[in-house]
Parts: sequence; structure tokens; C-alpha cells
Amino acid sequence: MSAARTLGRSPTEIVGLIHEQVRHHRKVTAIKAANRELTYSDLGALANRWIERLQSAGIGKGDAVALLLPSSPEFIAAAFAIMSVGAAYLPIDENCPAERLSFIISDSQARLLITQAYQQTERALTDVPILTTHPIALAGNRQQV
Repeated sequence: MSAARTLGRSPTEIVGLIHEQVRHHRKVTAIKAANRELTYSDLGALANRWIERLQSAGIGKGDAVALLLPSSPEFIAAAFAIMSVGAAYLPIDENCPAERLSFIISDSQARLLITQAYQQTERALTDVPILTTHPIALAGNRQQV
């Protein structure tokens, strides 16, 4: 999907366009990053797992979710899932000092923080629940995401 096709569209429209790609172009590469590629089918499956976790955490329309992840396929899938449940995502630099992270989360009223498993302990000083990328893995691909 080209950037020109999404320019000026609302998050709801963008989510719809991505879902359309997942339905009609399942085997086409959606994301290329470093030494990994995800098809639209992979992206849809990963996003669906995130959607389940977000809904289990009570995240829905109008909520804010902080994303403390490197630029990666996992970031894209999590952001897509967050928008799919009607919430907004707040990308945070993974090198953000703990005190600043705490302020950003408090100031934004984020209801959840998504981060990598190894970051969970050092980020525990936030007052919001933390979901990690650790339990989510692609079918047939045992990499942790």
C-alpha cells in the first residue's frame, strides 16, 4: 500500500485499508525490516493477537496506549492493533529516561505501556499496566515479538 493512498486519511480509514490488504493480498510482503519480512497474512495474525491482548486489558475507543518499542514490524503491528480497537498510540523513544517516561505516560493519561520484555523491569516505575512483546510469536516463526 503506498503512502500516497493513506495521505490525509483518518486512522479509521487507514485501518480499513490495511484490513483490505490483509484480506486480498495475504501472501504479499507487507513489511521488510533488516532480515525479516512479514506478509499481510503475518501482519494480520500478529495484529489480531495484539487486539485480543488490548481488549483483555480493557483498551478501547478513546484510550491512549504508550508504545516503547524500536522501529520494527512489532511496532507496526502493535500500532495497527491499537488503532483497530479505536485507541490512539503514543510512540516513545526507547532511550527515553525513566523519569521522562513516567511524566509522558502520566501527562498523556496512557492506560497501558507496550514494551519489549527486557525493558519491563526498568520501566516498572510507571503507574500503568505493562504488556510486553514477549508472549506474541508468529505462527511457524518462533522469534519473540
